[in-house]
Amino acid sequence: MCLAVPSRIIEINENNESALMETLGIKQEAIIALLDEAVEPGDYVLIHAGFAIRKINLKEAAKTLQLHQELRQQQESASFTRSPERQPSQKQTPKENRTTP
Repeated sequence: MCLAVPSRIIEINENNESALMETLGIKQEAIIALLDEAVEPGDYVLIHAGFAIRKINLKEAAKTLQLHQELRQQQESASFTRSPERQPSQKQTPKENRTTP
């Protein structure tokens, strides 16, 4: 499964191969050289593993960012504790498995 995050282009570098992006409040550099269409500051793209993989419109970016926010809120409210019966079993050593004649 691929998880791509919408990012807004802030500034395109002189080489036109990378750009400074803002993703969920974090600024990062990403490669834009693989995009099929031209982009400019203010445009939104999907970022996966440091690469812009597709240009998207503002409506699509807003919808996806809202879904990310909802997932984050659900994760924060969920309990990740294991019940005792789901704990990993204790491995027996070979000595404990032997029977004496």
